[in-house]
Amino acid sequence: MPQTYPDYVGLNGDRKLINAVKKAGMETINPQGMYNGFGYEKLPLHAVLRSSQDRRKFNKVLKNIEGEPAKPQKTEEQKVSEWVKRLCKLTGISESEAEEIAKEKLAYKYGQIYEMQIRQSEQYSAKRQTLINKMERENPLRRIKDKGHADAIIAAAKRHNETNYEDALDYARTLAAEGEIDRSEVKEWARSNFS
Repeated sequence: MPQTYPDYVGLNGDRKLINAVKKAGMETINPQGMYNGFGYEKLPLHAVLRSSQDRRKFNKVLKNIEGEPAKPQKTEEQKVSEWVKRLCKLTGISESEAEEIAKEKLAYKYGQIYEMQIRQSEQYSAKRQTLINKMERENPLRRIKDKGHADAIIAAAKRHNETNYEDALDYARTLAAEGEIDRSEVKEWARSNFS
């Protein structure tokens, strides 16, 4: 009987394929590449196929992965509507009020990004660009955990819209710039002095 050598199939960093191969109980290795003067080159994970049975098992895993439909991505409107429904359910406010809060949160996010981009166009800063990228990735409509979280969202919306909190915040920033209060105390000062 001729000696057969194992066959190595690269998984190319495909997380879905790697997880399916490991779940099927197949052997995997992370081979070492050539020495490049600084160390050995790291190659992607490979599945080890020692027999025709392993080959059939690998082909079955591939077929199952390719046959799975891709998860549909939610549109922005769907995400907003889910957030609004959850806020209504937890607090009992009307959908129109919840939609208004969602719109305000999104408008605030994009307004802040716009201001940063204007400053960026005046004078470029790598740190500011990193901050802009981070702000673009952030989701102001992240999942509402519980009733306490929902109540805090409502309280913040009322504080910003129905009081002079924004003016108190601006005044507190002025005080911090003059050195009368510490910069870390700005929000606390504004929250205790708005009406």
